[in-house]
Amino acid sequence: MKRSLSIANGPKQQLFLAYLNSEFAKRAVRSQAALGVTADGSFSTTVHTVFGENFGQLELQWVFDTSSTGELISVEVSPIGEAIYGPVVDWENAAQDIVNSALLSAFNERRTRTVRRQILYYIGPQLDGEYWFRGVRLAPAMLDDPFPALLNAERVVALDFEVDSIDERDASYLASEFSRRLAARFSLLLDVDLYEYTGEQVWVLLPEGSRSERFSRGVFNVPVPTSMPGKGNICGAGAWGSAIATYGRTTGTLKMPPEARRILRGLDGLAEPVKDAFDGAARMYQIGLSLFQRFPSAALAYRVASIDALQQTEPDCNGFSEFMRKYSPQAAADPKMLDYLHSDIRSSHFHAGKFDLGEFSAQRHMDIVSDPDTAHRSLLRYRCFEVTREALVNWMVSIAAPPCS
Repeated sequence: MKRSLSIANGPKQQLFLAYLNSEFAKRAVRSQAALGVTADGSFSTTVHTVFGENFGQLELQWVFDTSSTGELISVEVSPIGEAIYGPVVDWENAAQDIVNSALLSAFNERRTRTVRRQILYYIGPQLDGEYWFRGVRLAPAMLDDPFPALLNAERVVALDFEVDSIDERDASYLASEFSRRLAARFSLLLDVDLYEYTGEQVWVLLPEGSRSERFSRGVFNVPVPTSMPGKGNICGAGAWGSAIATYGRTTGTLKMPPEARRILRGLDGLAEPVKDAFDGAARMYQIGLSLFQRFPSAALAYRVASIDALQQTEPDCNGFSEFMRKYSPQAAADPKMLDYLHSDIRSSHFHAGKFDLGEFSAQRHMDIVSDPDTAHRSLLRYRCFEVTREALVNWMVSIAAPPCS
């Protein structure tokens, strides 16, 4: 059986394939796929499915042909052997039903709204409470932490929101995609790296201090809501912290800057290319945060690269230095720093493997009096991190929506 499809590359094709995968997941007990590419750039995907007892464990081969332009041209289905047991199956009608169901659902864009909770981690003081941003809830997942102001402790936060999906698997995919974008944005706003669960096992010092054991990272038994929590039902609202322009971690719990809602609202009103550039810049900034403790030179290089990404949205800024002069008064007053950031930090790190902030130098943290080079490097490091955040913050403030009346 061969069926013409002629579905152009784009959202409709992605939706059709999502529904098709959903149909396979509902009916098949086992499946595997292989990809073949031709010299002209077209390719075929061959899927081998084994259906359950209702289909007599029937095995089918599906060959999807795609053109070099990405158009899904056709699907050809054929049986592999005979059904092992069970009723005699009209495999052609069964295959047609699967394709027709996926096509009809994709055409009608049938989706169901579900609540998702994504768990994120960070190192720092406890988040002060729950924060709401247009239907998205960010809140501490563990409410009974006895040391909320501890700076070097790992924390757990819940990100609650709704997605319109075709099934549970699709909801998980969409939630993961959405939460990664939000994690980058919130990481930039809070100046902490919000990261996902990592599955590795790490060595842990046990409380008695006499031995170590290896354990998996992560938290267990965080409740999963079936509906969006009401405001204040689980924990109280978080207080707003210092202005986003304030550089450096303040004492106490971690608080959202008061401009956060206006910045995110203003971002929603921008053109898609600008939003994409901002999200790319936010993700690079987040990568820099993740590298800060071990590789400060790499962390700073990623911050500079994030400004390079954002600078492309500014038609009147021809390059990194002009963007910095526009949005960072401190950098504008120090041309040598601008050259240092882009040449000695970004370019030298990415293109020559240079670590200018001293990763290969002796780390004399216990010395009371530092030598001039170490003291100068420490001051320079602080100022560079300060001015790069100043530029990003001032850009965010410039696009912030006006306060609601």
